[in-house]
Amino acid sequence: MALKTRTVLIALGTLFTAASVAVTAVVTAGASRPVAHELTVTTITEASCEATWAAAADLQSQAAWRDDLAAVRGMPDRLGRTAWMEFYSHGERMVVSEVEVAPPTRLVWRLDDDTGPFEADWVFAFVPAGEGCSVSLTEHGRSRNPMFRFVLHYLVGEAAYPTRYLEELTVHMAISASE
Repeated sequence: MALKTRTVLIALGTLFTAASVAVTAVVTAGASRPVAHELTVTTITEASCEATWAAAADLQSQAAWRDDLAAVRGMPDRLGRTAWMEFYSHGERMVVSEVEVAPPTRLVWRLDDDTGPFEADWVFAFVPAGEGCSVSLTEHGRSRNPMFRFVLHYLVGEAAYPTRYLEELTVHMAISASE
C-alpha cells in the first residue's frame, strides 16, 4: 500500500510540475508580446457606402447577421457617449460605446469593458469603390493580461475578430443587395 501511495504522490508531483512549467511558459510568451497592437483589415461590399455605413451603425439589427452575437442591449451613456452591451453566443459580453459618428464615411467604437482582458478602439473608414464600398477597420487594441496576449497572438490571431466582423458585414451587404 505504501508503494502505491508513493507512486501516486510522485505522479501528482510530476503532473503539478509539468502544469506549472506550462503556465509559466504561456505567461512568459504572452508577456513578450506588446500590450498594445494596431492592425487594419479591409473588405469591399457590393452595396453603397451609405447602405454599408447604415448597416454597421444599426446596432440592434447586428444580432441577425453576426454569427457570434446573440443580443445587443442599450446602456446608459458612458462619458457622454452612446453605449451598449453586446452578448455573445459563447456567453461572454462586451461594453461598446460610440466615439465618433460621421455618416457615411467614418465610425469609431470603443470596446471599453474595463473588467475584461481586452479593450480596443475600432475605427471604420468607408470609401466608395466602383458600385460598392471599401471598408477598412483599424483596431487599436490593448491587453494588460499576458495569458490573454498569448491566446490572442498564438492561438486566435490579433486580426481574427475584426476580420470576422468585416466578413459577416460583407455577406450581409451581399444578401441585402440581392433582395
